[in-house]
Amino acid sequence: MNHAERASAVCRRIAGARDLLPLAAAQPDRYPALLESAAPGSSARWDILFAFPEDRLVLGQDGAVRDAPGHDRGARFLDALDAAWRAGCGGQDDTDLPFIGGWLLYLGYELAHEVEPSLVLPTAHATHMPVALALRCPAAILVDRIDGCTWLVAERGREALLDAMQRDLENAAPDFDAPLPAVRVCREDDPYRFLEGVARVHEYLRAGDTFQVNLSRAWHAQFDGAPAPAALYAALRRANPAPFAGLLQQPD
Repeated sequence: MNHAERASAVCRRIAGARDLLPLAAAQPDRYPALLESAAPGSSARWDILFAFPEDRLVLGQDGAVRDAPGHDRGARFLDALDAAWRAGCGGQDDTDLPFIGGWLLYLGYELAHEVEPSLVLPTAHATHMPVALALRCPAAILVDRIDGCTWLVAERGREALLDAMQRDLENAAPDFDAPLPAVRVCREDDPYRFLEGVARVHEYLRAGDTFQVNLSRAWHAQFDGAPAPAALYAALRRANPAPFAGLLQQPD
């Protein structure tokens, strides 16, 4: 184990690559999001567990932007985020690490209207999901799968978080094995709809109306009880490991 002080962060290297999902599952308030390289490969190097969120910006379905105490920020989400980022800028990043403190973002497709108001977007389904979310995280745990080590990172002035994260790692279970409740019903979109969508995408591409489309199929499941988010993520990780996967846990 060793320490390294950077321009805007303090880093601690620990030998060995750790599975960060047990810690994310055990303490979602302290560790709200995990970005993970769940499949092997040269492009799947880093896992990042974001830690100790301090502030948040949420763009709700009602169009209001609110911070962590629930105050209306009275601005567009991207403007509020830009102002918050400028107010909290640290020093320059002179590390090879992918995160040394900053903002974690979840951006829904509906946020595109804030970037390009002329877009005519379909009506969003009724949901509790925010349109956009930003979490201010001054620390993180990073796993380097290529070098086989784990990094603890905290912004300057928050060095005590390194010890807290190391204690949490040492006390966390070595693996996560929470079974899912029994599945009552599992439904998927009609495969024909997806194939029809592929044909339409080809038409748009040939016409020059678009250059990229993310097309997906929805799955809907009903369980005997509400599954824990980390348990559902673990099941997906086992069944379909992906080079880029993520788990975001928030209240409601």
